[in-house]
Amino acid sequence: MCKLITYIILFLIISFTSQCSLDNDNSNPDANPMDSVQVDTSAEKLIGKWKQIAFRDIDGTRAISDGKEIEFQSNDLFRSNNFDGCDGTYEVSKNLISVEYPCRENDTLFYLFEIRQNNLELTPTGNSVSCDEGCTEIYEALGN
Repeated sequence: MCKLITYIILFLIISFTSQCSLDNDNSNPDANPMDSVQVDTSAEKLIGKWKQIAFRDIDGTRAISDGKEIEFQSNDLFRSNNFDGCDGTYEVSKNLISVEYPCRENDTLFYLFEIRQNNLELTPTGNSVSCDEGCTEIYEALGN
């Protein structure tokens, strides 16, 4: 009788553990497919000209037909048609860019950046935040 109870308990343990492993297949129907997209934060990939194509905030992503153009040069110079005639400098530390404009007194802007599917995403941070709920500017490369 004792062996029978042992076999029944062993059978139940094996049944429950195998069921748990079948349920744990790591599939998530609510997963964002963009989470599997390769993200790059290397400074070398920033070099070149970029044109803003979209803006994302709490309300979603909106396309921009005539977005601003920016340029990161290899000598740490930064240009933007948003501030014509006012070239600045930039510095990269991990995934943070600081942009300084000499013609704008005490104006250093900070952005978190990612490159996804050849699009540059800039998210203002620190004193550069211009939207309460967070926002991201999305750029495409211009013949880099």
